[in-house]
Amino acid sequence: MPGPRKLGIFWSENSFTLVETQGSLPVGAVLVPLGDAVKRPDSPLGSDGSEDLRTVAVLQKTLRDRKIDVPKVYLSLPSKDVILRSFTVPLVKPEELGGLVEFEAKKYVPFNLKELVFVYHSTPLVENKIKKLRVIFCAARKDVLDRYERICAQANLVVVGADPAAMGLAKVLVSRNHMRTDQRACVLHVDGRLGRMMFFDRGVIQFMREFPLFAAGGEGEPDAEVVKSRLLNEARNSMDYYDRQISHDKINEIIVLGPPQAGELAQFVGHDLGIPVKHLPGSLNIAHFQACQVEGLYALGACVSNVLPVMSVFNFIRKKSAASFKTAVFGLS
Repeated sequence: MPGPRKLGIFWSENSFTLVETQGSLPVGAVLVPLGDAVKRPDSPLGSDGSEDLRTVAVLQKTLRDRKIDVPKVYLSLPSKDVILRSFTVPLVKPEELGGLVEFEAKKYVPFNLKELVFVYHSTPLVENKIKKLRVIFCAARKDVLDRYERICAQANLVVVGADPAAMGLAKVLVSRNHMRTDQRACVLHVDGRLGRMMFFDRGVIQFMREFPLFAAGGEGEPDAEVVKSRLLNEARNSMDYYDRQISHDKINEIIVLGPPQAGELAQFVGHDLGIPVKHLPGSLNIAHFQACQVEGLYALGACVSNVLPVMSVFNFIRKKSAASFKTAVFGLS
């Protein structure tokens, strides 16, 4: 029997993408521009109530026009709404790890932790013959999550999940056998004038980097050689950072999402770095995603069941709800 219907939303800077699924299979998708009226640098949502209301109106109209009647929604958060840090801590008992992570995270995060909803994932490693833990710390600001929830609530949607878009993408790639869970992969998403590199270790995000493919303010089509040079330089820098700061284990594969030209560029980069390259169309050849491309994959990923147990860690809403329950029942902060 097909699973229940779900609705995923990916918010970008000036649009949102809705994907409706039956179980984990997409049955419809639409990318909806928001326009400059509700656009701001640090969030796809408005900075005041009037702009939020315009966003709500667009969302309500889209749901009505598409005849979408799914009350529960899963959010896919763009990289600009996600704080991702990696650091090492001494090997300690599990009951001591939470406090140690909070203490260490304060060194790397430019916010008071009370302003954030955060999760973390740890893996053991040996560094200079000393046993340690590698911690992937992932957070979102509470006010950003609150605004997403408020806008959805006004459209009669209840937010039941919120994942980093990168983890949603990993769920889609793993579930469709495009990413192995016993290897390390770098996903390169070429999105018009922007490049995005996401590093995964056995399906878990480790590091992300976004960069322009050519100078800001440029008009028309960029020079192909300039784009190639910039992409190669950014890839080298990202790989170097990953090797120095994250892991000395080699990246096994570069997975490229984008048009054929992106695949050609990535082959050039892969040859330079000595890493095999696999090119996939941004839509993964899913019929519903021809218009929304990778944005559709992000929204779909929010709805896909966790294909690995560790993926369930990265649900900000579940963590936020648990923290609220703890405060209400036990009077703890």
